[in-house]
Amino acid sequence: MRPLSSLATLVACLIAHPAAAGEADAPAPDHTGPGFHASLSGSVDNGALAGTIGARYAITRGWLVGLDVEYNPWVSFEGRRLGLGAFNSYATFIYRWDVTQHVALRATFHVGASVLLFDLVGAPAGSTGPLVGGNILGLSYEVADEVYLLLDPAQIMLPAPQIRGAPLVYHQYRLTLGLQVGG
Repeated sequence: MRPLSSLATLVACLIAHPAAAGEADAPAPDHTGPGFHASLSGSVDNGALAGTIGARYAITRGWLVGLDVEYNPWVSFEGRRLGLGAFNSYATFIYRWDVTQHVALRATFHVGASVLLFDLVGAPAGSTGPLVGGNILGLSYEVADEVYLLLDPAQIMLPAPQIRGAPLVYHQYRLTLGLQVGG
């Protein structure tokens, strides 16, 4: 028997029967229940930063829901200054697809409210309006048991704290890094 054909046969057997490679047919861990989330984001297009904390609850291994609060200062690169921006609160809905035992892809959707924290022409401080956002394809990496490092490389957030008169929508294309414990 030639060594190359023996190797090909072995690889085919391992693909067909992963238990032969030493992987037991044990069920995946449950990973449902409560959790905590914290993240930092940055946007360059419409300059902004964001610090978010929130609660998560994993309904199933795939579906998570959450409540988040976020401080979202706005950045002026031309004026080289940081504005007070907005305070955002929103519900979060996540669907997670397991790729490997420790890596998952995620789709995230947010819906809530945004409150302007400083006066602008036509939009006084305290103006409140809707917020929507999401990330179609994010990454979750389990670094320890139920501790996840999160990457949302193309998060879109649309806070609209002023919707009467001349609407104010400060769209942000964000890069978000986060940590989730539980859920």
